[in-house]
Amino acid sequence: MLGLLLSLFVQQAPTPVVLPTALPLEGFQQLCQELHIRASASLTIVSFSTADSLATASGIIIDNEGHVIVPSRVNMAQIEEDSVSIDVVRGDNKSFPASLVAENRHYGLSLLYVPQLEGLGAKSLSALLPLTPGTLAFTFSNFLGSMPAMNQSIISANSFQYGNCVLQPLGNRLANDDIGMVMNLNGELIGIIWPDFGVPELQQLSMSFFVPIEVVFDLFRQLNPPWLPSRILGVIVDQELRSEQMPSSECRWRLTVSAVADGSVADVANIELGDELVSLNGAPIISTMHLRMALQESPVASNLMILRDGHPIELKLSFAADKSQG
Repeated sequence: MLGLLLSLFVQQAPTPVVLPTALPLEGFQQLCQELHIRASASLTIVSFSTADSLATASGIIIDNEGHVIVPSRVNMAQIEEDSVSIDVVRGDNKSFPASLVAENRHYGLSLLYVPQLEGLGAKSLSALLPLTPGTLAFTFSNFLGSMPAMNQSIISANSFQYGNCVLQPLGNRLANDDIGMVMNLNGELIGIIWPDFGVPELQQLSMSFFVPIEVVFDLFRQLNPPWLPSRILGVIVDQELRSEQMPSSECRWRLTVSAVADGSVADVANIELGDELVSLNGAPIISTMHLRMALQESPVASNLMILRDGHPIELKLSFAADKSQG
């Protein structure tokens, strides 16, 4: 088992290591208090109830929209059968029902949504930068409702690759039902702690894993990475299943514009009611969710292909005047 784990380590040139950040003792203590208070508001307890069982786990409010990352305890089929209810307990001990948005079975993590948690997310990472080994970070966890525990950690150079994810081992292991958060000195959420990451060959009795925040957002594409600029097209679209037979490789959904906001990017580009959205920067638009994600990753100057009265037209989009960019 240990040999298998060691075989996963990335072979790379030595990485520069920085000296631990030096802070005056008084300033350091104040920083710890502030981060502890901030983390406490972003950690939750989640309960999964069925007719004959109850399971609980810790969760992290991952953004200010009310999304929570939690170890998987139920699946979509159970939700659709209405055989399970999910409740999230906020930091003030108030409980609210949650909906299951997505699950990643391979890594054993689920994404929940609770409107009452809006605005309580951990401080977003302002810029996605490489993690420098030797940098001081703080880890927080609240195992099944206990007071959030804070530990200091040093970013390790011993990262390794598993699939498309770069993980970093931590010296101490969290309980199996626990999940934690990692903040930098600015109080920004830079990752989560996950004991097993749902991968049997990585399950070590004395080890948890630091999962960088970009990996979390890659696992759940429903989330908008805060380090990406906001891209708002300014349209409302109706999504309907195509009635005609389509090759399996082509989109089965038709996205038709039903409203255009005045002064929006879409309005400036002369998008009209009834236009069908086909592709963005050459990539087919699969669904409204796919369009939302594709917009976040699109450059300031983009190309949108539409169908108008059955005729293909390529429009130029410019997000330079988008007020959300400033």
